[in-house]
Amino acid sequence: MRRKFLRIFTIVAAGLLVLAVGSILAGGLLLRGSLARLDGRCAVDGLVAPVTVERDAKGAPRIRAGSREDAMRALGYLHAQDRFFQMDLLRRAAAGELAELLGPALSRVDRDVRRHRFRARLEAEVARLDAPSRAQLDAYTAGVNAGLADLHARPFEYLALRCRPAAWRPVDSLLVVAAMYLDLGMSTADADLAAGRVREALPPALAAFLLPQAGMWDAPLQEGSPPPPPVPTREELLADAGAPAAASGAVALAGGAAAASDDYVLPHDRTGSNNWAVAGRLTRHGGALLANDMHLGLSLPNTWYRAELRVAGADGDTVRLAGVTLPGAPGLIVGSNGRLAWGFTNAYSDWLDLVVLEVDPSDSTRYRTPDGWDALRARRGDQRRPRRARDAARARVAVGTGVDA
Repeated sequence: MRRKFLRIFTIVAAGLLVLAVGSILAGGLLLRGSLARLDGRCAVDGLVAPVTVERDAKGAPRIRAGSREDAMRALGYLHAQDRFFQMDLLRRAAAGELAELLGPALSRVDRDVRRHRFRARLEAEVARLDAPSRAQLDAYTAGVNAGLADLHARPFEYLALRCRPAAWRPVDSLLVVAAMYLDLGMSTADADLAAGRVREALPPALAAFLLPQAGMWDAPLQEGSPPPPPVPTREELLADAGAPAAASGAVALAGGAAAASDDYVLPHDRTGSNNWAVAGRLTRHGGALLANDMHLGLSLPNTWYRAELRVAGADGDTVRLAGVTLPGAPGLIVGSNGRLAWGFTNAYSDWLDLVVLEVDPSDSTRYRTPDGWDALRARRGDQRRPRRARDAARARVAVGTGVDA
């Protein structure tokens, strides 16, 4: 009996060991299959001429192509091979489709974004592109789908989520740009809301002083800057009877009571951004310098994707572009062509306004406009067809309704 028990135990243990080893090997093969192709040849439909891709020691690619369209097709291929999940998250973030992929916890985020109807609006923008721009966008899109299809296994993130990635569309590249706007520019809505509360709570003179339209450090394109608002007097601070607590606090602050308090700490966090250019005559090596703060935090993977593009020009010369690209978008975002360099930073401009709608008391579906009452129009967001019932349940929580006013 003991010998029989040991034999059964040995068989079961050996079976579990084989199963564990097999699972590890299968998982390793799947993960390895999701890695980008680093050598060999592959056929990509649509290429006019052969394209060569080389990678440096850190994996950054160098693309040699005979035309811009071929270069964009190759860039899309590489983006998909290396960063498709990042691209997918960016397009979904702007379209309000994150919950479809990551679950109902993000449905509130999706509903908040869907009111802007970026996907529908950007579809219209794609249709209005000029022919050369549309050709490059279509080439990039085809390259993305070719790169995704050429992986031996779907990216590992989709293996963990037990779903398959959806194909890339031309509008998705514009959605990636919109996602960057949401990241860098939508905070102005909070600033406008806070400014409105300040104007409601504080005396007008103090609110105007705290919320100037421009200051001495601003450099507008037009000549001159508006004069800064004057420092409000004590009488102006106390003139508004509607906000006595705010006025009293303002007087105390003006009198230095708050600054003298042991609990008062000057804030160190200041919103700002900058670009710098230095002429070659001011540098030791004689070359000009360009530096810009791109105002993005560290992430994994990194926001940017280094690349070098060498494209044959119409006159036979080769144009060399080196810098960083944004996965999901065709083109070089920041870089140099050897003669000039370009960059960008966050302008912290005011790109939106908050408007309080006056609804018709007798009909809640109408709102007031300068030309009279107009009707609110509800639009239900588009939704991709899910592949499985579980994906359908995820997709349902992502559907939101936007209202056009």
